[in-house]
Amino acid sequence: MKKKLLVPAGIVLVLAVAYCAGSWYTGKQAQAQVYDAVNQINQQLDVSWPVGQTRPTLQIQDYQRGWFSSDVRYVFTFSDDSGHIQTLRLEDALQHGPFPWGALGAGDFRPLLAYSRIQLTPTEFVQPWFDAREGASPMQIDTRVTFGGVAHSLWTFHPFAYDGEAGQIDFSGGSVRVDYDRTLKKSDAQGRFDSLKWADGTGGQGTVTNFTVEGHNTVAAQGDIQVHNVVKVDRITAQHPDGPDLTIENMAVKLDSARTGVLLDGALAYEFGKIRIGHADLGAIRAGMRAEHIDFIALEGLLAAWGQVSADGEELDPDEEKQLEAPLRTMLASSPLLAVDPLGWTTSEGRTHALFSVHFKPAADAVPGPADLGRLIEQSLRQVRLEVSVSRPMVIQLAGQISPEAGEQTRAIAAMLFDQYAARLQQAGLVQVKDEVVSLNLSYAGGEVGLDDKRMSVQEFMALVQRVLG
Repeated sequence: MKKKLLVPAGIVLVLAVAYCAGSWYTGKQAQAQVYDAVNQINQQLDVSWPVGQTRPTLQIQDYQRGWFSSDVRYVFTFSDDSGHIQTLRLEDALQHGPFPWGALGAGDFRPLLAYSRIQLTPTEFVQPWFDAREGASPMQIDTRVTFGGVAHSLWTFHPFAYDGEAGQIDFSGGSVRVDYDRTLKKSDAQGRFDSLKWADGTGGQGTVTNFTVEGHNTVAAQGDIQVHNVVKVDRITAQHPDGPDLTIENMAVKLDSARTGVLLDGALAYEFGKIRIGHADLGAIRAGMRAEHIDFIALEGLLAAWGQVSADGEELDPDEEKQLEAPLRTMLASSPLLAVDPLGWTTSEGRTHALFSVHFKPAADAVPGPADLGRLIEQSLRQVRLEVSVSRPMVIQLAGQISPEAGEQTRAIAAMLFDQYAARLQQAGLVQVKDEVVSLNLSYAGGEVGLDDKRMSVQEFMALVQRVLG
């Protein structure tokens, strides 16, 4: 009888030892993936954060790995609107595979490398959020990590209502799903919350309805990074007793950036599908900016040098210009391009748009003597472009909404002024007028000004401008 019992007992013992060994191994592998994920998050912050501003950082403050679970503490630091460094602290109860009990309790019986639950902990910055939830954590992140290096995370932001001296906030709660593939070095995120309502102590109030976020990030083997993020809001409203109501519909913010070596390309666009202020319908506005071939290491060096020489706020002296010359030359060596593009405004009566871009080329070799930064920049201009088109019906429509009670008179005045200035500019050869749209197509390259298909010297162009102003 004892021999018969020894066999299953031995099997159980072997299985227990095997599971302990497997749990220790998965814990070690999970730790490597955690550090790798933190590194990628910081890389993505580097490429997407504006150069010259303090970048947020995520750090592992403590990692205590046991046989079956690990306790991890993270610190996220960032600069607030006032320039003060703020801190968020997170605690992670990480359960090792192959069958973490947290996943089993959630009904997931698949073998996993790890199961993680991260919760936000109180700090001064987020204490009001905790107070609104009577001390409970307002956020948690549940993550399942597979043996194939894929992590599926669900970020849950709990609903709360806050009523304090500064005003009231009512948040519906929301969630974000993040899928991260360690092998492919890519992550995808999608999230939303239904509503956010606020009111201040002066009678102002507003709502944000149907907020969604989507992100796609990829890190190549050589460290190159591509980032694509989109934030959309169906509707934003704001009211205040001292001003007209504001309504914005179908708003979107889009950020695309790519880093190849030390070169950074980026584009940021704001889209407003419909804007209404009081009774005035302002139509749709799209504004964007982009930068190409930016050597971000050189740019940081230039900004650091500028911060040193411009601290007193006075005009640069020759020595300070000389100090800036070297980092400026390094910055221009990659032929950067800066552009405000697109910039468009559309109403039911027409469309107005503009484009402005500056494309640089590497600076000429330095010559002995004092530095002249203005001349250096001028010689490094490859091309400057300015394109503007203005719709006459649109201008008249918007003018009529300034004062609804005097709408007809205001529209008549706007039409008269528009026609007068359009005729003067057209007569001088500065613009073209076609189908009630005034267009300007201006460029500068090689010391010459381009006006539509005509080329002229800078002096000749200034003579045209003086003719209009005179």
